Amino acid sequence: MNKNRKILLITFSALVLCICIVATFFFHPSMDYSSSSSKHFSSQQLSGLEQSLRWRHFISLSHTAHIRATYDEDTTQNLITISLLATQCKGKDSYCDTADPLYRAYNRYGKDRLASVVIVETRRDGSTQYSTEYYALTHGTWEFLFTDYS
Repeated sequence: MNKNRKILLITFSALVLCICIVATFFFHPSMDYSSSSSKHFSSQQLSGLEQSLRWRHFISLSHTAHIRATYDEDTTQNLITISLLATQCKGKDSYCDTADPLYRAYNRYGKDRLASVVIVETRRDGSTQYSTEYYALTHGTWEFLFTDYS
């Protein structure tokens, strides 16, 4: 009987620990997420994007005071268009095809499957870092592609 109690106590403790981890994962107060309405993605897909962001930044929440993540469809489409026009990509085997990750993502996934998320990280020392993360929707899940710090 004593052995069964130990097993039950360990199982219950593990369950409580899992619930605490999941709760802090989804409800961590130092991460805000906002998104615009979308022609290309459903609200369920945008919710999946938020979960991907929370998972990707879960570890960094320990050394970050606040993270603000914003997805805007118009900004995403404009960034892709401007980047492609600015680099004057010439197609297969050009500089863009081999060196530019956005151009490779555009060719692989198409413009309507990409999302750019603006990330503003405020660190505990007060410094701020801006970046843009790119994701692609593949088979119903969001795949992280790359981060642009420029």
